[in-house]
Amino acid sequence: MFNSSSYRNVYCLLPILLPGRLWCNAKTPEPTSIARATAFNKTNVGPFFDKLKQLYEELSLTPERIYNVDETALSTSQKPQKVVAESRVKQVAQLVSHERAETITMLGIINAIGNSLPPCLVSPRKQFKPHMIFGAPPGTHGFANPSGWMTKQLFVECLRHIHRHVRSTPENKVLVILDNHESHISIKAIDYCRDNGIVLLSLPPHCSYKMQPLNRTIFGPLKMHYNKAIKSWMYNHPGKRQTIHDVAGILGAAYSRAFTLDNAISGFRATGICPLNDEVFSEADFYQCYLGDTLCQQPMDTETPTPTSQDATPCSARTSAADCPADPNAASHCLTEMSSSRAQDAVTINCSPEDIRPHPKATQQRKRTRRALGISRVLTETPEKAELEAKVRKTKKKKTANKKLATQGKATKNRLFRDDKRQFVQAAFHQGTAEIFAEDTRGRQSTAMATSSIVYSTVKATVSWTVNDLNQILIFGDYLYKEIDEQLPEKEHGYLLISEIPHRISLFGTAVYLQRSRSLCGIIASVQLSQAATSINEAISQGFERHPSAIVILKDTSMMIHKDPESRIWLFDSHSRNEDGMPAPDEVGKSIMINLKDMADLNLYCAMIIYNILSKYVPPAVFLS
Repeated sequence: MFNSSSYRNVYCLLPILLPGRLWCNAKTPEPTSIARATAFNKTNVGPFFDKLKQLYEELSLTPERIYNVDETALSTSQKPQKVVAESRVKQVAQLVSHERAETITMLGIINAIGNSLPPCLVSPRKQFKPHMIFGAPPGTHGFANPSGWMTKQLFVECLRHIHRHVRSTPENKVLVILDNHESHISIKAIDYCRDNGIVLLSLPPHCSYKMQPLNRTIFGPLKMHYNKAIKSWMYNHPGKRQTIHDVAGILGAAYSRAFTLDNAISGFRATGICPLNDEVFSEADFYQCYLGDTLCQQPMDTETPTPTSQDATPCSARTSAADCPADPNAASHCLTEMSSSRAQDAVTINCSPEDIRPHPKATQQRKRTRRALGISRVLTETPEKAELEAKVRKTKKKKTANKKLATQGKATKNRLFRDDKRQFVQAAFHQGTAEIFAEDTRGRQSTAMATSSIVYSTVKATVSWTVNDLNQILIFGDYLYKEIDEQLPEKEHGYLLISEIPHRISLFGTAVYLQRSRSLCGIIASVQLSQAATSINEAISQGFERHPSAIVILKDTSMMIHKDPESRIWLFDSHSRNEDGMPAPDEVGKSIMINLKDMADLNLYCAMIIYNILSKYVPPAVFLS
């Protein structure tokens, strides 16, 4: 219900709302992400202008030597514009070529005096064909990439395209302003720019919508004229769908209307880049970042207090103007006229809606681990390049480690064969694993297990051995050791000698006759090597001439070596070994099967075993070629 006072207030507002007196109108807000709203602040913008001012002084920059580059997407379907239709029609349709359109990336290049260089187009194809840029602006450079996006390799080619036009040198440098996209930041790009007099200055992250000249005054008109050109193309080609091969020609019709002298100059002026103006952005431009401020302690209570007076006014009639909170930065103040039955005089107070209900602030977010935020920097400076090189080395090292782990995991589950040096497959355990083997046999079965692997090589080709095959060899080797040891008298060391192995072995459902040959390296007495007759390299070479498999005994370590029909050399070691094939603690090591590259590789492996565990017993020179 209106009383006389409220009626008078409404009556005073009517002249403001009458036609011809409007001071506001309805607008569609531009969607702005939280990242953009919070990133565009004085803390990020200030260092950019400091670096820009420093480059002005160091390089004595003039407008014709200041460039801006950025990418934008060109679609094969236009965005429908508003049309005039009857008021009773609820829906109006317009034909487009595709529901899900393909996009081509265009790199725009302008400088501060209003000139523009021919653009670069990246088509979503594997190979570039000249007809992909037919009808494009003269001088357009074309590339192809399956994704249609800019990459680090393509951006280096774009820099070559820029250098061909600007003719920069280390003595006459040009400044190129660009965003922090990962395709723009690479060692090759920085090296090329340093060698050819191009200085790269990056914008603060998420600030290009305010600080990039192309975004401010070029790409908006370009998209508008591009949509109109597509619409005209659809009218001139009824029933035909637009493809990526038509984009270049349509761009050629819209390019000259958007990349104008006035638009380019206005873009550099609006961003404060040229002429240099570090105060181009006012407090109102930074207003959005204040709404996204994060409170350090507790979230602010933004609930409206409940009115307690009978008149339900925000402030009591007894409140004085000095007691009412006032914000000197508030955009507007309201004059509130109140009446009271107890007081005859009206009290006027100054307060804003923000005093009554402040703008909500972002509550404290839980910290998440993420990559470091980018900053504005001169990419071609030595410290920045050194930091980028260190980052690349760290990333490459991490990728190599991950690839090694993935490759080793695949080798233990799938087929075994690689051409790389000392690549191997590991069993699930080794001959000394307490959970698998008994105490009276554990750690003594290496000769029996080497014999078991020789028998198994006749059943299944060594190139196809997997972790399950190695497990079977170890289990049957332990069984073979028990069978042989039960028939022999007790001995102190418990190891099997070559002379104690039977001529006929029945394992894995097959019977194999072993031919015992004379030791080529020395004479075996007990487990000691009493003398050397030849090097291990010569001995193994002579052995492979007569037999495909042999047992190598280094002190108390027995290993099986095998040469398959493809002349690949394989080594089976039942002892506890690590991922490099070297001795490892029983708790972490496993038996291994190694594909060695050649005889020299086998000789080196044996020498490394000797140096690790047997050097105090056997002179290393005995086994080296």
